[in-house]
Formats: sequence, structure tokens, C-alpha cells
Amino acid sequence: MLHARHRDTRSQDLEKFYHDAGQWYWLRALALDNPRFTITGSKSSPVIVNEQDVQDIDTESDWHMAELKFYMRRKTMNGDPAFQCESMGIDAFPSPMP
Repeated sequence: MLHARHRDTRSQDLEKFYHDAGQWYWLRALALDNPRFTITGSKSSPVIVNEQDVQDIDTESDWHMAELKFYMRRKTMNGDPAFQCESMGIDAFPSPMP
């Protein structure tokens, strides 16, 4: 939770909150020599990505979700929206790790 005052607030009632996904940065190498340089400086701008296209991987369950998203996206892009996870041998709902 970001702010304790929202402890009893439903998440869908809060404003959208974005964070650094750490995916990429474009900058001049010389900027790193500047002690006042920050990634979030006035010349920075976000690239907002769809949550269906990204996956933070910290656990084996996260890895399974990333694989599922990959296969679903690939099948959808190939014109097969009726794709069934089971047909690819992927467990859409993997058991939690012991």
C-alpha cells in the first residue's frame, strides 16, 4: 500500500498510479557523468505499456503468467482469438508453489 490513509479505500476508487517498470531508458552517456542527473528529470517522459504486454517476474507463478501472456498474445496476433491454453499444453492456472 502506497499511503496508509487509503487502507480502507477500494483500489478501483483510487486514481491510477504508474511506476517505473525499468524496461528501457534512452540517454546520452555523458549525462551519467553529471551529478545532478536523474532518470525522472524534466526532460523525461513515460512510455505507458499495457499490463497485458508486461509481467514482473519474481516467482515461478509469475513466470507461468508471463508464458501464458506470451502464448495468448502470439495466438491472438495470428488471428486465433479462440485459443485454448490447454491446446498448447499450458496450465492456465498453475498450482501455487509449496
